[in-house]
Amino acid sequence: MDKEIVHAVLDKMGDMLNIKVIAGAVLGLVTHKYSILMVGFGVLLYLDILTKWIAISYAYLKQHGDAHTRCQQAVRLLYLFPDGCHL
Repeated sequence: MDKEIVHAVLDKMGDMLNIKVIAGAVLGLVTHKYSILMVGFGVLLYLDILTKWIAISYAYLKQHGDAHTRCQQAVRLLYLFPDGCHL
C-alpha cells in the first residue's frame, strides 16, 4: 500500500515539470535580488558603525587636550585600543 502511494507521488512530481522549472528559476531570481540588497544593507551598516567609532575616537582625542588631532590619529587610536582608551 505504501509503495503505491510513493509511486503515485513520484509520477505526479514529473507532471508539468517545465512549469515547475520556470517557477523555480523565477523564484531564484527574485530571492537573488533581495539577497544582494541584504548584503548591501550589511555593508552600509558596517560603514556606519565604523565611522561612528572613528568619530568617538576623534572626540576622545580632542577632549583630552590634543588640539591638533587628525583623522588618521583617531583611526589609529581605534585600532590600537579596541577595549578602551587610557592615555
